Amino acid sequence: MLPNCMRDAISPKPRLTPRFTTPIPRPRNWNFCATMPDARKVGDVLPANRDVATLLLTHHLWVRVYVPEPWLGLIKVGDSVRVRVDSFPGKDFEGTVEQVSRQAEFTPRNVQTVSDRIRQVFGVKVRLPSNDNRLRAGMAADVYFPNVK
Repeated sequence: MLPNCMRDAISPKPRLTPRFTTPIPRPRNWNFCATMPDARKVGDVLPANRDVATLLLTHHLWVRVYVPEPWLGLIKVGDSVRVRVDSFPGKDFEGTVEQVSRQAEFTPRNVQTVSDRIRQVFGVKVRLPSNDNRLRAGMAADVYFPNVK
């Protein structure tokens, strides 16, 4: 009869690969949907530092538009705007200006002339109604500001 230490060396116990799962807690009153970047199946080995899923907060829809510098004096946080999407031609959705960027987003390298200053644009974030199930993340939209003609 072999001692225990030798018996284990000859016929080792099979090792089980641990399966790690990370639960994602759902905050109260939050509606979201998950989108997968690639087809994933149970048991797939995922590469390091890669996205597994993207969470879309369906109750917080917004659109970002870029406006030229001369419009900045006409747009204020809290202003109501009209939003149109290609999926519903002729239908206006109400939106509210939520944020106006404090610095230019796309700026020419050397701003010296009036024509260069006009090409500077600033980001404006517009919040959309969350109670309308017709709007989806990723839809193209046109935003109409009432004070800008």
